[in-house]
Amino acid sequence: MNRDKITVYIPTHNRVDLLKRACESVINQSYTNLELIVVDDGSSDDTWSYLKNLKKSDERVLIFRNEISKGACVSRNIAIDHATGKYITGLDDDDYFALSRLDNFYSSRDNLNQYSFLSSSVIPICDKNILRNELYNSKRELLLSELSNGNNVGNQVFTLTKRLKTIKAFDANLNCWQDYDLWIRLCCKYGNGLNLSNADYYLDVDPKRERITNSPRKINGMNFFIDKHYNLLSQSFKSRYKAYIYVYGGIRKQGKCDLLFLFFSVAYGVKKYANLAYKH
Repeated sequence: MNRDKITVYIPTHNRVDLLKRACESVINQSYTNLELIVVDDGSSDDTWSYLKNLKKSDERVLIFRNEISKGACVSRNIAIDHATGKYITGLDDDDYFALSRLDNFYSSRDNLNQYSFLSSSVIPICDKNILRNELYNSKRELLLSELSNGNNVGNQVFTLTKRLKTIKAFDANLNCWQDYDLWIRLCCKYGNGLNLSNADYYLDVDPKRERITNSPRKINGMNFFIDKHYNLLSQSFKSRYKAYIYVYGGIRKQGKCDLLFLFFSVAYGVKKYANLAYKH
């Protein structure tokens, strides 16, 4: 039986060792009819050399490079523009797939007749240790009404490639919450999403490597996002982030932004607020 091609896209920037882990988790999938598209966003390490060798060793790999960094969203959109798979999903270069992830999605693909996208449960890891996280680990419908109060989807989905292309993929004008914005637009056009109970995405939450990027540019991005979706977002959501921005202003002056990251991480779940960061 012929199985449809699935595209996996990875944007990357100066994290070649982690990128190797991510790429290997894709090319070693039990589901083999795939294409892996990696966009090097202006890396200055050995990323491009590694990718050229990877492409030579596996014809399913496509690679692109921005000579100057243009950001994760632009890089993702380059990959999506070149995608030829019927289905598509993403991967961050510091995370990796369980080897059954694409098979799990493909076996559930008929749900896309009813839902705009599928997501999955995650396995948070730190220093190779698995952390407990029950936030995403259940099969449930992901309602647009719930998205009005926060991103309960995560940072990756599985959907039809033509859907991402139709809604013009990621909004490169956003400095943060680009994935959240995309999930909202998918739900608005194609209906609610569905989270599967499979835990097959390893989410690296190592605090030594990734922090919320607390900068005026990110705060402007939050304000832009809220303005863009103002009529959809709940009053609770808008009030919560007005408070965040207010508190951030005082904490930043004291040089204690890590404390703010810790507070919001504990209060709202593992890596929930990593969406505030510009994640390559």
